[in-house]
Amino acid sequence: MYRFFSLVVAGLLAVQANGKEFSVCRNHLEKMGVVNIQKFDISPNEPTAGSTVQFTLSGGVSKALTTGTIARVVVQVMGIELASHDFDICSLEGVSCPIAGEDNFEGTISHRIPFDVPEGVGMEVTVEFIDDQVILGCVEVEMKVQDPEGHNNRFGFDANEVDFLFKKWNIQHGFDFHISRNLEKFQIFKDNLMKIALHNAAGLPWKMGMNQFGHLTAEEFKKTYASGLFQPSQVARLGGESLSTKTVTHRRAMGESLPDSVNWVTAGAVTPVKNQGACGSCWAFSTTGALEGAYYIKYKKLVSFSEQDLVSCDHVDQGCNGGLMDNAYKFIEKNGGLCSEDDYPYTAGHGMRGWCRKSKCKIVPNSKPASYSDVEHKETSLESAVAKQPVAIAIEADQTAFQFYSKGVLNAKCGTNLDHGVLLVGYGADQGNDYWLVKNSWGPMWGDKGYIKLARGVSQEGGECGLLLSPSYPIF
Repeated sequence: MYRFFSLVVAGLLAVQANGKEFSVCRNHLEKMGVVNIQKFDISPNEPTAGSTVQFTLSGGVSKALTTGTIARVVVQVMGIELASHDFDICSLEGVSCPIAGEDNFEGTISHRIPFDVPEGVGMEVTVEFIDDQVILGCVEVEMKVQDPEGHNNRFGFDANEVDFLFKKWNIQHGFDFHISRNLEKFQIFKDNLMKIALHNAAGLPWKMGMNQFGHLTAEEFKKTYASGLFQPSQVARLGGESLSTKTVTHRRAMGESLPDSVNWVTAGAVTPVKNQGACGSCWAFSTTGALEGAYYIKYKKLVSFSEQDLVSCDHVDQGCNGGLMDNAYKFIEKNGGLCSEDDYPYTAGHGMRGWCRKSKCKIVPNSKPASYSDVEHKETSLESAVAKQPVAIAIEADQTAFQFYSKGVLNAKCGTNLDHGVLLVGYGADQGNDYWLVKNSWGPMWGDKGYIKLARGVSQEGGECGLLLSPSYPIF
């Protein structure tokens, strides 16, 4: 027996040890360390459609594992899930249980590749080790299904492949689009699929993937999901106040030392990714996220606050037709705090604001902040602010880059016409690319499990996608 190195310290750096190059799953670093994979073999190394491929993983465990620990294998092409299989780790070929703590193991998992998988296109295989719903380890590897005739690295799909991927995408996202009845949606999906494939072939530091927005044109996406933020001129016309009179402005102090990286997700100050649905309520989710972080830091208790309380009861903002985080802060101040998600759950996902039912819920004790702070429009000031707590920010998100972002550090020219409220939860570097870590409100199926990394240190005025132009946070 021997002690294995923890993949946590390896970060997202790819690992290769006499096998296929693999990496720690994105956004799983805080849960890693119990199952530490050292080697990932694929046989055959260049599988073809219809063939059976074997994944052999070897590594070690830091605590004993017995029957009931699951190895979950998920196979995807451009974000479309082709298959998901659960295996009891003790049933894997080559594994003998119980596996003692600090011991090593090796196990093999077999998977048959469907005949209609596009050949020559990248495929991502993820293996999670799960015990009692807790992820003990997770690795991912990329491979290609080879064309027996050698026609790899192509940019097109034949009719059978598109039909196959469209059906799998329908299942994955719970849609019921049939090609015969929804030719328009099918054609939009096909066009978007080609955009994603062409982008991913360009070798940029960020990738696109198909998601729940695959049937939407760019205009349809923008209208529903990137139009929920007011501009200051709209606030004035509606008779709203921009912020509490208790506002201060956060600047980086002279000589202030900042950490190399910050991650409030791993620190426990961020609730699971939420989904605003077909409602322009991003401003409410950005506000509650900032409130949740500040409340956790002050009281060491993570509470999910109610977006519905804001959407239905804040009448300066316009519910599903848009709002502003500053107005939401003002509402919370006048309201004496905010109700919890459990007490006042979100119901506006279908696009209707709903009646205010304030009398039905109780305000979370001590949830009224003492004051609020805007942040100076400089990167160093924003780094200083988010080093202290999560920060509500606004961005321009109406581009195809946002519609289909999947992973990596986005450095596109996405503009500064602020139309979407999100939550800044940290910063760091990924393979030499500095980034801001941002939590979105389009559900965990979007982006990198609901998050996006935006380029940090860019020369674009206002920062990447305008994120420097409207940051703010509550203070307890």
